[in-house]
This record gives sequence, C-alpha cells and structure tokens, in this order.
Amino acid sequence: MKLSIWTHWEGKSWSGEIPDPTGEAAHWPLEYIFRWFNRVDKDDEKRMRAVGYDLPSLSVGDVVTLDDVRWQCDVWGFTELPANAKPVEAGTLYRDGARERGVEAETATNAVRRMRSSLEREGER
Repeated sequence: MKLSIWTHWEGKSWSGEIPDPTGEAAHWPLEYIFRWFNRVDKDDEKRMRAVGYDLPSLSVGDVVTLDDVRWQCDVWGFTELPANAKPVEAGTLYRDGARERGVEAETATNAVRRMRSSLEREGER
C-alpha cells in the first residue's frame, strides 16, 4: 500500500509503502493506516522506523493521501479533502467535532497552555 502523510505539527511529509491490510482490516484502510502510524508500544516505533517514518504519530489535522485521494484525520475518523482545499486547522477540528456532539472541547493549544500553567503553579510550591 503506497501512501503519503503530511503532519500538521511540523509541516513535514513522508511517502512510502506499508504492507497491505489483511482480513477485516482490508475493509477499513484508513483505520488500518491510523493504527499503523501510532506509537502505542516499542514494537510500533520499530515498525515505523523500518519504513523510514520519523514524524509524530498520526493525529487530528494530519493528511493521508491514498490512491490520489487526500483524507484529513478528524476527531472521529477521516474527512475527504477536495483536490485543492487546504487542510483544516487541528484546533478547529477539535472545536467543531465537539460542537457537533454537544460537548465542550478545548483546542490543543489551549490544552498545552493549561498544562503549562498548572506545571508552573506546581513549581512555585
């Protein structure tokens, strides 16, 4: 399976090939790709390095191109991107995804700010 990935965190891309999905995974290629490019344990890291992948784990906002179709990783699943469309900012995806489901959400930027603030307060103690 040939594909490319663009990461919104660093604006970098990777292109390469991974084994084709088999069994049930063959029916869900994007979910297979999502799992393939996420670091859950040490074996995942080894598998990704073996194909030259050194970008962050696949996450919301990243774009996967498969069979000349671009898919943006969304809060829940993937959304097809029109041919010339720019990817949607990850923070917008988080906010809009939460709004659609009737829950509050914070952007990744706000989550990092909140975490830093909490760590700074702990450091003052």
